[in-house]
Amino acid sequence: MMYPIYLNSFAQLILRSISVVILFHQVGLAAVLDVGAGYTCLLRSDHTVKCQGWWPRVGVEPPATGHFSQVTVGYSHGCGIDVDDSTVTCWGRDTDGEINAPTGKFSQISAGGFHVCGIRPDQTVTCWGADKPETNYGQTIPPTGTFIQVSAGRWYTCGIRTDGTVTCWGLNRYGETKPPPDRFTQISAAKLGWHTCGIKPDQTIVCWGLNDNEQSSPPPGTFSQVSAGKWYTCAIRTDDSTIECWGNDSDGQMTPPTGAFSYVSAGLFHTCGISIDNIPQCWGFSISGSNGISKEDILLNPVQ
Repeated sequence: MMYPIYLNSFAQLILRSISVVILFHQVGLAAVLDVGAGYTCLLRSDHTVKCQGWWPRVGVEPPATGHFSQVTVGYSHGCGIDVDDSTVTCWGRDTDGEINAPTGKFSQISAGGFHVCGIRPDQTVTCWGADKPETNYGQTIPPTGTFIQVSAGRWYTCGIRTDGTVTCWGLNRYGETKPPPDRFTQISAAKLGWHTCGIKPDQTIVCWGLNDNEQSSPPPGTFSQVSAGKWYTCAIRTDDSTIECWGNDSDGQMTPPTGAFSYVSAGLFHTCGISIDNIPQCWGFSISGSNGISKEDILLNPVQ
């Protein structure tokens, strides 16, 4: 049985314009909450999107009449999958063609720094955005084959193939497009960073890419979910559902509260998680405030 998610004012942070956290609660691959560069976008119980925070700086609000089953946001853009016909609509700052979504249906989408990738019903990947020379590193040119999950990073993208192996494409500055030959059940690419972490079938974690702060050096043990931040990584342990983080703890973003969690999301200088009783909590750098979002605004029913 799934329960509604309530987001209180403590979890609704007003972030500086450079800060990014990827926060979404999933049922399968359907994201209902995503936090971008100083703003939060979420799906309400009627499947409309509400964005708060620094969103006016982006310049374009999400469509008022849109109804979505998933929402994802990048540095200054957002996209959603229509709940009725599975097409994608994007909004925000169109600096690199990132809001020019192609036609057709999608089952999952992931927004990176300046691009978006998504999985089609036939499990092939389509990407768009990053169409300027200074931001185009091949991250929007996916390989052939079929995939079960895609995760967009800063200037690269990774996807889990249907056989469980991972393929990455785009800029390979620190080895971020060179995954190990293991099989994975979930991956997370750092949206503004240069590393990716994934969970293997035995529930251990393997990371690759930049490791200057040991963000790609996971601890031993087994985990149910992992999230890669810019200079650090957090994951939920299987034995007690507590959160463990590793990497750079410059602002307390690696010091989670006690208790059991069902989801964790690592950002730039702060982290958010959803406890097992559906109470969101955030820690690390923040400018506190409710952003005018009421409890009634964000009664979220998980997407089936």
